[in-house]
Amino acid sequence: MNDRDSDGQDGPFDMSIFDNLRYLSGVEDRQIANEVMALFETQLVKSLDTMRVARETSDLKSLSAESHALKGAGGNVGAKRLAHFCEELGAAARSASLESIDACLVKIEAEARLIKDALTAAMARH
Repeated sequence: MNDRDSDGQDGPFDMSIFDNLRYLSGVEDRQIANEVMALFETQLVKSLDTMRVARETSDLKSLSAESHALKGAGGNVGAKRLAHFCEELGAAARSASLESIDACLVKIEAEARLIKDALTAAMARH
């Protein structure tokens, strides 16, 4: 997949979500947006670790559950590609397709690196 998602957005997530977070209270509040994004990044790191361990131990139920949780978190901040990859991972885990699981994990980890870079840049700008 290229750097444009299905909606034509550049980058790994929809930056308009980040911008909207800045105005939750009706006035610009960069702290809220930065806190939400920092919480998402923490969730991302935790989920990646959990999914790696689940794959190594062949705990497909945990892998499916964690991919579902990360899919929701990603969707909430506009990380559409990540959410899509997590959906694919969940389906692969439910069907016990180890080859597909491994391919999905590679895509998710690559997307996570892009997201971390984008978050760092966005928080520095705001």
